[in-house]
Amino acid sequence: MSLSIFSSLLSKLIIILVGLGLIITLGVDSDLTGLGMSDDVVAEINGNDISKEEFLYFKSMRLSQLPKNVVKDQESIQIINKQVIYMIATRKALAMKAQEQGLTVSENEIKKNITNSVLFQENGRFIGLENYKRRIKEVFNLSEESFEQILREEALNDKLKNFLFNFISISKDDILKQYFLDSTKITFYKIIPRVDKTDLPDFSEQDIENFIKINQDTGNESKTIYKVFAIDYKDITSDISISKEDIRNYLDNYPDEAEEDEEKIKDLIRKRVADSLFDEKLVELNEEINSTSFNEVARKYNKSKNVKKLILLRPTGEFPKALVDKLRKDSTKIGMSEVYFFEDKIWVVSSESYSNNKENAIKKMTEIALNEAKNALLETLLDESQNSEDLISSIKTDNNFLYEFKYDISLREFRRIIGYSIKVSELPDKDTFLKRVWGEDEKFVIFVERVRKPDGEFISFDEPRIKKALLIEKRSMFYQQFTNDLMEKTQIKLNDKYFQ
Repeated sequence: MSLSIFSSLLSKLIIILVGLGLIITLGVDSDLTGLGMSDDVVAEINGNDISKEEFLYFKSMRLSQLPKNVVKDQESIQIINKQVIYMIATRKALAMKAQEQGLTVSENEIKKNITNSVLFQENGRFIGLENYKRRIKEVFNLSEESFEQILREEALNDKLKNFLFNFISISKDDILKQYFLDSTKITFYKIIPRVDKTDLPDFSEQDIENFIKINQDTGNESKTIYKVFAIDYKDITSDISISKEDIRNYLDNYPDEAEEDEEKIKDLIRKRVADSLFDEKLVELNEEINSTSFNEVARKYNKSKNVKKLILLRPTGEFPKALVDKLRKDSTKIGMSEVYFFEDKIWVVSSESYSNNKENAIKKMTEIALNEAKNALLETLLDESQNSEDLISSIKTDNNFLYEFKYDISLREFRRIIGYSIKVSELPDKDTFLKRVWGEDEKFVIFVERVRKPDGEFISFDEPRIKKALLIEKRSMFYQQFTNDLMEKTQIKLNDKYFQ
């Protein structure tokens, strides 16, 4: 194992940790202050020690990956300390679980990994035991025992992952569904009405009073409104260019993906690059949102998406269940902005407590009036358009409307835009049709100009690729959920000498 390969262990563990939503939240519910621990023990996981030596090694690696300005103050250092502890705890918990399943790593396996590593070779031969110990100390500042324990735990993690993956399969129905999602292409106009607040009539005092009286709130959750937007791997890597050399280097490391086309490989590279950047971006966003405001952060990072509203009493499927559960758990943090990581996306969340005062009533009444005005414009447009030509002509000449033309969009993306999981069988066979989308936050009409359904006979050409992609995705989601469930049952005690 080379130095670079060994260093990647930390990145892998960080990715797992981020997937658990622990980078920002820090798992405070599982924290117990460990009284009476020795100075050589930083924390305990299910009664097993995390040594100071191991902690300092992983911490030094973590600090080397962060911008220098992140680690200047004591608060940031405390956050990083906890991040590292939970990362180590995750690795150890998974290794313990592997042993529970009867999985083992022999001394010969460890020895083979060491002697075959270029880090411990000269002229193609192992450097000898004493030189090996010296190099571990010089390079990693670890004892022989700690170094080999880390190797053993990582090997157990890999064996556990492979063991679990044996139970995951992809059915023909899964492949067929994915095929139609990707291969069904839709060309359409998204028609958006334009209404300004200045176009609305003023509300009388009696109107406001009546609104407050009618909308008296009795529930607690319904008084909290969350504003949410998501940042995915494409947003993280939008300013990164990928060269031919990058692709060649990638395929050298992942030769099994050589069959993929160039755009797919670029996408895979972006995903892997994003994996290494998510952690840094989480820290960055957490700092920004606490020093500026949610709206400022949204303007900076939410370039192509809308800020969504989330009410915990009636959450929609566009928000991960884990996020909704987390917000319910953190319901005391009203009025604060938080950053979370779920389902391979960063979720930036702001909350405010809604009360039925005059100011909020006017705000809500304005929102309702705007939506009603938008609906009226769309209804008029549809009523007055005798055919598709009338419709297209109207939106191109009428200043009351904006429109976006989308060419050959996959059914998957089309479903995301309309906010509805429409099936292939629900798509009309005729070329043109209207789809009304009266969303909670956005009012628009979809005018579909063309639907291009794939020939099911050609699925045989795409089946291996689709199966492979689905298997990777399904395995990743399963392992993330497995790890999440495991860590919920894991007890971590922190040594109060190291943690405030």
